[in-house]
Amino acid sequence: MRYLLFAFALFFCAACDEEPQKPTHIVATTPPVAALLRSVVDPEVEVTCLMPAGSSPHGFQLRPAQKAACRGALLVSTARDLEPWAPLLGARVHVVLLDLLPESQHLSIDGQHEEESELLNQGPIRIRGTHDHDDHCQGVVDPHFWLDPLACAAVLPALTKHIPSEWRKQSEVRLAEALSSLQDLDARLRKELKPLVGKKIVQHHPSFGYFCKAYGIDAIASISTGSHTVSTEEIQAIYRTKDIDLILSEVQLPADVAERVAQDLKVPVCRVDPLGRPDQSIEDIIHSNARAVMDALFVKVQND
Repeated sequence: MRYLLFAFALFFCAACDEEPQKPTHIVATTPPVAALLRSVVDPEVEVTCLMPAGSSPHGFQLRPAQKAACRGALLVSTARDLEPWAPLLGARVHVVLLDLLPESQHLSIDGQHEEESELLNQGPIRIRGTHDHDDHCQGVVDPHFWLDPLACAAVLPALTKHIPSEWRKQSEVRLAEALSSLQDLDARLRKELKPLVGKKIVQHHPSFGYFCKAYGIDAIASISTGSHTVSTEEIQAIYRTKDIDLILSEVQLPADVAERVAQDLKVPVCRVDPLGRPDQSIEDIIHSNARAVMDALFVKVQND
């Protein structure tokens, strides 16, 4: 019996001394996450993106092959509330980017600007990014940080440390290049968007909070669809109070609601794609959305 206990103790100690198994490949949940990963890993390292272009993480249904691709992987997701299905995929290591964003850069997705009138916070239209059609919007940190270049830059150093060393042999150079590129993009956007400071937009979905805050655009409301029907009275109440310049409609959502709001208000509607495509760089995703907003608002300025 004594020998059996001794043998068991040796086995247990050996098991404890074993290093945890390293991930065998890298998987990203969304195109922006994949783009951030590609900016810091070595160029030859493949990053698999689970979500195709045009899809949304809200209620996303993975195919069996996609789930199988996550086993043994380093899985990187945006936020727990945005992708609640990510921890269930059996990844060997799971990194959540929102956890890496410094608290000083967090935005709240609701509860902001409480001075807004009660009238404007009733029903399916919510002021300042507050709405009720998604579970991730109930009083938590806004997870849509990736449209702000400086917020992206803030997560990259910590993200790099989570990547196994064999996939980031050029990490110092790659990280420095990525940070420089994002800082250059921010400086460029500040110059390009300067004429639009103070313009007021309504979002179909509150994806542009970080972007609007960074560049002085006033995101005054979000349209919440869900099981509700947006009433003309609520739309008109917002318009009378806030003189809206633009409605943002996302490719991930049905266009009819945003277009109806825009038609009722006689305000232009801009179709945007905050998640982009899996083959885009993070700079391309940010700038293509910024360009769409700029073009739509400049047209309105010229027409006015």
